Amino acid sequence: MRIIGCDYHPRWQQVCWMEITTGETGELQLGHASGEAERFYRQLMRCVAKSDVNIALLPTGCPRTISRSRLSE
Repeated sequence: MRIIGCDYHPRWQQVCWMEITTGETGELQLGHASGEAERFYRQLMRCVAKSDVNIALLPTGCPRTISRSRLSE
């Protein structure tokens, strides 16, 4: 099982993960303007579609930012 955490900032996101079974960890800083964050999440969703996973989201901060982001999809 892999746990992924994300810290959202207006210009970038900090993404960290841990593979529970192996103890492997990783960390990325993804820029919004360069498209890194969007590519990461599109790739993640392709992986999710191929496996049996549960995703939990806990939004905090400015709800308008979250709403605008979801509406643009």
